[in-house]
Amino acid sequence: MLQESLILCHQFCQRNFSINILIHFLSHETKNTQTSQVIYINTHIYNTDIYKMSCNNNSLLTGNKVVVVLVFLLCLVHSSESLRPLFACDPANGLTRTLRFCRVNVPVHARVQDLIGRLTLQEKIRLLVNNAAAVPRLGIGGYEWWSEALHGVSDVGPGAKFGGAFPGATSFPQVITTAASFNQSLWEEIGRVVSDEARAMYNGGAAGLTYWSPNVNILRDPRWGRGQETPGEDPVVAGKYAASYVRGLQGNGAGNRLKVAACCKHYTAYDLDNWNGVDRFHFNAKVTKQDLEDTYNVPFKSCVYEGKVASVMCSYNQVNGKPTCADENLLKNTIRGQWRLNGYIVSDCDSVDVFFNQQHYTTTPEEAAAASIKAGLDLDCGPFLAIFTEGAVKKGLLTENDVNLALANTITVQMRLGMFDGNLGPYANLGPRDVCTPAHQHLALEAAHQGIVLLKNSGRSLPLSPPRHRTIAVIGPNSDVTETMIGNYAGKACAYTSPLQGISRYAKTLHQEGCAGVACAGNQGFGAAEAAARQADATVLVMGLDQSIEAETRDRTGLLLPGYQQNLVTRVAQASRGPVILVLMSGGPVDVSFAKNDPRVAAIIWAGYPGQAGGAAIADIIFGTANPGGKLPMTWYPQDYVTKLPMTIMAMRASGNYPGRTYRFYKGPVVFPFGFGLSYTTFTHTLAQSPLAQLSVSPYKLNTAIFNSSSNSIKVSHANCGTFPKMPLHVEVSNTGEFDGTHTVFVFAEPPENGIKGLGVNKQLVAFEKVHVTAGSKRTVQVDIEACKHLGVVDEHGMRRIPMGEHKLHIETRPKKIVRDLTFTMADLKNLFLITKHPTTTQILITSLFFISLFLLSSSPLPDFSHSLIVSSFTSRLLTAANFFSSSSASDSNTLYSVSPSSIRVNNESNKMDKELTSCDIFDGAWVSDDSDPVYLPGYCPYVEDKFNCFKNGRPDSGFLRHRWQPHGCSVPRFDGEKMLEILRGKRLVFVGDSLNRNMWESLVCSLRSTLEDKNRVSRVFVKQSNLHNEGFYGFRFKDFECSIDFIKSPFLVQESEVLDAYGKRKETLRLDVIQESITKIYRNADIVVFNTGHWWTHQKTNEGKDYFQEGDRVYEKLEVKEAYTKALRTWADWVDSSINSTRTRVFFVGYSSSHFRKGAWNAGGQCDGETRPIENETYTGGYPWMMKVVESVISDMKTPVFYMNITKMTWYRTDGHPSVYRQPVEVRGSSPASGMFQDCSHWCLPGVPDSWNQLLYATLLVSSGSLPYRSLGTLL
Repeated sequence: MLQESLILCHQFCQRNFSINILIHFLSHETKNTQTSQVIYINTHIYNTDIYKMSCNNNSLLTGNKVVVVLVFLLCLVHSSESLRPLFACDPANGLTRTLRFCRVNVPVHARVQDLIGRLTLQEKIRLLVNNAAAVPRLGIGGYEWWSEALHGVSDVGPGAKFGGAFPGATSFPQVITTAASFNQSLWEEIGRVVSDEARAMYNGGAAGLTYWSPNVNILRDPRWGRGQETPGEDPVVAGKYAASYVRGLQGNGAGNRLKVAACCKHYTAYDLDNWNGVDRFHFNAKVTKQDLEDTYNVPFKSCVYEGKVASVMCSYNQVNGKPTCADENLLKNTIRGQWRLNGYIVSDCDSVDVFFNQQHYTTTPEEAAAASIKAGLDLDCGPFLAIFTEGAVKKGLLTENDVNLALANTITVQMRLGMFDGNLGPYANLGPRDVCTPAHQHLALEAAHQGIVLLKNSGRSLPLSPPRHRTIAVIGPNSDVTETMIGNYAGKACAYTSPLQGISRYAKTLHQEGCAGVACAGNQGFGAAEAAARQADATVLVMGLDQSIEAETRDRTGLLLPGYQQNLVTRVAQASRGPVILVLMSGGPVDVSFAKNDPRVAAIIWAGYPGQAGGAAIADIIFGTANPGGKLPMTWYPQDYVTKLPMTIMAMRASGNYPGRTYRFYKGPVVFPFGFGLSYTTFTHTLAQSPLAQLSVSPYKLNTAIFNSSSNSIKVSHANCGTFPKMPLHVEVSNTGEFDGTHTVFVFAEPPENGIKGLGVNKQLVAFEKVHVTAGSKRTVQVDIEACKHLGVVDEHGMRRIPMGEHKLHIETRPKKIVRDLTFTMADLKNLFLITKHPTTTQILITSLFFISLFLLSSSPLPDFSHSLIVSSFTSRLLTAANFFSSSSASDSNTLYSVSPSSIRVNNESNKMDKELTSCDIFDGAWVSDDSDPVYLPGYCPYVEDKFNCFKNGRPDSGFLRHRWQPHGCSVPRFDGEKMLEILRGKRLVFVGDSLNRNMWESLVCSLRSTLEDKNRVSRVFVKQSNLHNEGFYGFRFKDFECSIDFIKSPFLVQESEVLDAYGKRKETLRLDVIQESITKIYRNADIVVFNTGHWWTHQKTNEGKDYFQEGDRVYEKLEVKEAYTKALRTWADWVDSSINSTRTRVFFVGYSSSHFRKGAWNAGGQCDGETRPIENETYTGGYPWMMKVVESVISDMKTPVFYMNITKMTWYRTDGHPSVYRQPVEVRGSSPASGMFQDCSHWCLPGVPDSWNQLLYATLLVSSGSLPYRSLGTLL
């Protein structure tokens, strides 16, 4: 019999407010055993009454005697309670006002941690879902996260409700229509108005503050039902729209505060809902790395980077076999790691349930909950995580800390919104009077004006004239619609003006629908429509689509007008006495070739879904009160296009019979091209100012060794993009017609065809500007081109590169007519030429300095070992490493390009010939005699560890200090501690790695300390050693320069771990797939990080590789150390690429430091004592270490610029520089080398060889910080 029942009622995320009621019950079986079971009951609620209840889990009950008592707790129905929770941290609540998370003067992160620390695990779990539960004991009310504001505050999500003081909100045109304006300031202003109304409704208890908008997916396929919600097919436009609208919604970000929290959705590669039996819940989007980086992810990256959005939503579909909401690479590594999202990640509603129950991605629901949270999901729209997370924790699939991390992201956003401030905050004055204001409604009208596109205007038939066109026949299924005009995800509009109503303001109207609804299933109404057209002075046909044809869950099968609409247009056009104007409402493109080619159809207007004032806007356009200035944000294809490719193929590029997608890759015929749009006036362009003409620079020669001989492009990630000036194109736009008008200046880039495999791009939009020009006047528009951002393409590996060769910029006035063609040519890597081609314009030759600098910063992967590694030029090495130091925030204002005009020359000591610095590899050289004193004297630096302090330990010779490193073909400046400290002022430099990096760290600290007059001005800032033997944290602070030099011990960079063997004993392993996360937070935001790993990989345990290397749960019985090292380095590289912000942090990697053991290994009698001179014959130095070949291969594939300090050859020769027996004081070792005593032939005496490594580090930072402008390095030697 029934022992116990527990009922959990949770609101389900669907528009019909379906809820899932979970019933846990215990059934008594014949063997008197109890099993916990689950039944899902889908309940549709209307006005809080249970309308229908169904339970189809009969199989669950088979074989059991069950008595079920159902107690329905309808506790979360929003129609019966205030939507806004009681204010948390209310000052009047004595229970909470003293709690730390309620103190507004405490930093947000501290408040968040305080709050999380007060919650129980069960309370935390109920905050992981959109309908977050209240925590009464802490004064926290429940909160509904799901609200929508795609183009106005909407009641699609349960977070907002209309009624009472808020009967509606301003409903702007659907996004696809607004996108056609190509007006970024308009997009932002709409966002600002929507957020005003959202805040007003929140203050009135009618809405929340978290809005899951905008939708910035790419309109990849013209059949997609949700294409109407997007900014169109171009990723640059979609990204600009996302950033602009989000900025408007969220406010100016002052004090890290949010007005409302926006959300960019649906990440990623989501653009299919339900086509030909394939739905979004089961679709696996197979996407190449190239298309993901080049197309699908671009708008989301812009939304996070430029818009600073507070949330990103993952989608239903899988990408390459993984659900997006369970893909750690997409969520944790990309959104939060690479893009640095300051916010939370939310699932599309029920996505976690979908990938468990429908995609069967995991075996148990607890595994699904764990997979999503560990991948980076913070909030579940749906009940899944509320139900199964606790079980996942109990099973060890998750930790409570995993839950804490997710909560920290959501609660931080609530804190930034002021939801824990105890009051309404700075927007408290907004209320019902601020919703649907005349100004807001006028903006909705203006947005429609700017988005409507004129596609055809034969014989200048438009605009109509009220005196001449007194009677207008208004015909068509969309001629008198209202709600159709606002598209989907809309709320309750303030008011509507239908097309019929709008036209009626200008003329007498004769109205006929012609057919019933857009399906237009019959021709019964054609006769009456034809009769009206015969009587009228002009005919306006308002045709197209609506949500019954294209919508969420509903993709189209073709591109033609539905049903008999085309027949209706043709027959009315034949019958009409006056001009026929065809107006189309639609989200996606429609093949209206018949009307385009029919001379009886005088004009075609695309209105999209023009919003609440759409009818007024259409009438204003038709009668000339407004001049159309919209441009198509998507290609209009012919019907036969969709017969050539299924929606399920995600490839963007053309291949074989596959035609490709969007204007960037499709070369076939179109009905109307992307960017097309006519006006009642005419515009012309002239190039008012040649780009870069204001820069006067002398030619800067490059050595072709900078690139591998087969290189034909540059990785953008390896370029110092932040230092380049923008390339301004000053375009003069003249209005040569009779009407005032707005015009969009488009700038397209056409990359060179230089053999980058799989490129396939026709052209790509790089910039656009909207300008209003009165009749007969002109205005100058500046369009800024940024080399790294706009001239890059993506290769087949997903790497963004700048191709070498001729780049063309097309400034287009009208489709297929290029007025200005700017060509950038990289001729044999030496000079960039700018050519302005025009019949009346002469050819201009300009040397472009910043492009030259760009090419200096490339990295070319080379096979195996070469003395010219990764970037063979000395200057290109230095400049690559210096992004931060040449930024505007650096201590020296000189930037990279200020060094370039002067040809920096150095004195070649070996052949007394001057040679360009660019031809020198500073790591390829030899040790030469030098009697100068070391930077710091032996025994005088208290920070040298005893085992490196050879003189303190009795080493009698000092000849090993009388050598310095001399690169072949150039010299480098001596170490200057004062200059180095100036470079490091206000910065943090961290060495991460093994004891060889510690060697280098101690050398640098001592070198810098030696320059200080007051040695007490350097101090230890922390000394902490972990209980784990492989971790340690040490640091020194130079007080007068506010900089720190730290060392973090991490000998493998990846995590050392333990497993239980078959006997239950703990056994050490090395996790090749896990970075040493426990310490990454200490250095990930440092200004400079110097990594190394190599020394410990030669130890016996590591080298043998038996039962030691681990990936996931697998411990390899045997794995070659080279393969293990490669895996570990790739783990490190992936972490750097995903977690290091390369615009702030510069990354160095120090190569393998040679060891010199004779007669055995370090622990088997190996020796190096008695060595007092470097090796002079290279034959005796040994081969190039295999691990450095691995390092070079891994670094060459990284997106993050990494400066590779290849010290291997430097250390080959220095068998004399090791501590050997002098690693210990004489009282320990005795007066002579003791038999069997370990000698240190790996590390280095200090002072000694590592001082030269720091000299090269200093030279790198010195040049890259702009400290050597217009001077010869030779003067500093």
